[in-house]
Amino acid sequence: MHTLVFSASNGNHAYYTAVIAPALAALAGGGLALFRSEYEAKYEPESGREAGGRRHLALPAGIVLTAVWALVLDWPTRFVSWLLPVVVMLALCGVVGLWSRGPRTSPRMIQAALAAGIAATLVVPAGWAVSGLDPLYAGAATSPMAGPVGKSYYEHPRHAPRRRGLGRPNARDTALLDYLTAHRHGEKYLLATQAAYTAEPLLRAESEPILVMGGFTGSTPFPTAQQLGSLVATHQLRYALLTTQRPTTPATTWVKSHCTHIRPTAYGRHTDGSFALYDCGNSQR
Repeated sequence: MHTLVFSASNGNHAYYTAVIAPALAALAGGGLALFRSEYEAKYEPESGREAGGRRHLALPAGIVLTAVWALVLDWPTRFVSWLLPVVVMLALCGVVGLWSRGPRTSPRMIQAALAAGIAATLVVPAGWAVSGLDPLYAGAATSPMAGPVGKSYYEHPRHAPRRRGLGRPNARDTALLDYLTAHRHGEKYLLATQAAYTAEPLLRAESEPILVMGGFTGSTPFPTAQQLGSLVATHQLRYALLTTQRPTTPATTWVKSHCTHIRPTAYGRHTDGSFALYDCGNSQR
């Protein structure tokens, strides 16, 4: 289900796909157990199962296909290209050992071949997982990500890791918080923001309720203009911070038509930029 959703949607963060990992791990483990039972049945006539079919070939074929697919995924970025000889060697040892099994082959040899084959399928994914320990590939604290991502990915300014520590507001955010706190008179919400990204640095710096209008993207129809007006009328909300980086909604239209725009110098800014602070204190009072 997750795979279908991610395939059909757009605008997803790469780290969202981590939710697929448990299902993939279960599928890989179950597939390995099934392929191994079919492989063993070929050489255990006493089990009562057909020994003359080709289902035993599924195990070595699965090892080859899994290893090859991992290399295909890694090929565009060469993220763990140095592991290529290791993968090829382990896959060959595993497949040849399993394929050439005969009546006189010792169980230890078969176990070694199986271990080599399984290792071949896990080497590249393990390299991707370990890459998360390297700050270059770990991504930002709010957007973790590991391979397959090549170094060229982070050479683009848009993908550069953010290094600012959590819980450390900049001077601009501090000035805004000081202004809001000084002019607050018992309202439930310190501020209403348009979308989550405008609220995020303020929430990390101050443990006060902030109403996030529009949800994460700014397009969620909450609160409605009527609900927003009710919050203001009942003295639960006074200030709203809007941004031009998010779409206009009925709630933001209500703010612009009912609230007073505050000069940016009042809260430590030279210009509004993409943000604008509004005082709804005189609305519906």
